[in-house]
Amino acid sequence: MKKPITLHIPDYYNQKNIVGNCIKLSKTEPQSKEDNTKAMFLASIEKNKNYQCKLQCISDKDRGIITNNFKSAHLHLKVADCETYVLNWHHFIIRWIAISEEYVLQLLMVVTKPEYLIYHTAYFSSDFYKTVIDKNYDYSNISDIENVFEIEFSKE
Repeated sequence: MKKPITLHIPDYYNQKNIVGNCIKLSKTEPQSKEDNTKAMFLASIEKNKNYQCKLQCISDKDRGIITNNFKSAHLHLKVADCETYVLNWHHFIIRWIAISEEYVLQLLMVVTKPEYLIYHTAYFSSDFYKTVIDKNYDYSNISDIENVFEIEFSKE
């Protein structure tokens, strides 16, 4: 079965879990001898209207920041011919892709050490623009989030 969204993710996100309606990928291996930071990548489909960040993998404070800044930073670049929005914060970056009038694809990358955010953001950003989206898919009736995302791992 062809999945409606293909995400390109760095291959160092080597542990995959399903957390509610979200796919969570975690970096568990260091990238260098000095690298001891943890990082995670989360992908979910959210309603556009009255958006509220519900990701349980992050703090209440961060969920509030994300909710209050939803769509405040419109990117003038499109992904898969869809409008995009971005929020860079102290230790995370979140991107939204408006996949329909009613739904957004929410992509969140979090690191435990803010000084490593730039390193991870570089790969997150380049892979973000490779996202493939089927805009004709019915996102209103998702019973299993794993049936929505095809994940292709890319080398750094």
